[in-house]
Amino acid sequence: MKRSLLILGLSIFLILFAFGGQAMAKPLMGSTNRPEGNQSSMGKQDLPSQAKSVRIEGRGNSLQVQPLDDEGEDLTFSEGDEVDSFVLEDDESEVEVKSLDNAALVIRNKLAAQTHFPLTVNLETNELIVTTPNGQKTVAVLPDQAVNHMLAAGVLDQIGGKGGIKWLEQQEATPSPTPATDSAEPTATPSSEPDEEEEAAVVLAADADGELVYVISGTKFERLFGFFPVGLRRKAIVSAETGELIRVNQSIFTRLLDLLSV
Repeated sequence: MKRSLLILGLSIFLILFAFGGQAMAKPLMGSTNRPEGNQSSMGKQDLPSQAKSVRIEGRGNSLQVQPLDDEGEDLTFSEGDEVDSFVLEDDESEVEVKSLDNAALVIRNKLAAQTHFPLTVNLETNELIVTTPNGQKTVAVLPDQAVNHMLAAGVLDQIGGKGGIKWLEQQEATPSPTPATDSAEPTATPSSEPDEEEEAAVVLAADADGELVYVISGTKFERLFGFFPVGLRRKAIVSAETGELIRVNQSIFTRLLDLLSV
């Protein structure tokens, strides 16, 4: 009798344990991240037809995409979570927005500018708008254009650190029947997109005056006393609205080397 009761009790315990495990599994399944297969690239064609603009924010390593109506109000949209990238295309080029560590990456021609500001895309004009503490600013100069101008003007010879854009070296290594001009485009490597351990070479930010700028980190190669090669680390501050060079930031030691170099 005792043996039968023991077997019955054990059976009931196993049944309850099995059902309890299934019940506990349900909320765990619901709380897991969205399957990787659901992450995707998104563009204008994937948004509601009444969308006039779209707000894009970096969340971790994915994007939060929210379409807006003509009054700037949120539209009902259930597919904007954990998007890999948002692609903005026109007749001439393609601009892609991705996310890395809660920051948005604005990418064109394989060159990325990092920003922590929310982005908005006007779907009617294809304008990229940045929301700063001083209000909304329109990006008139894209990151690759700003970098190209600084390289061609000789403000910088290399963008980023090891594996960055070595524009002058590439020009010298690739003979051309015509000399390089201001329209020459820099050649970016995949490392032009910052990784988790590397400081972003190009940052889209706001300066002390509230102007939207690119902070472009790089190196200027010169010769100390005209003989000894040196690399001068500096940051070019470039307006994202006009493309003009605002100033060059460098340490006191680098300034001294600059004065003694040609």
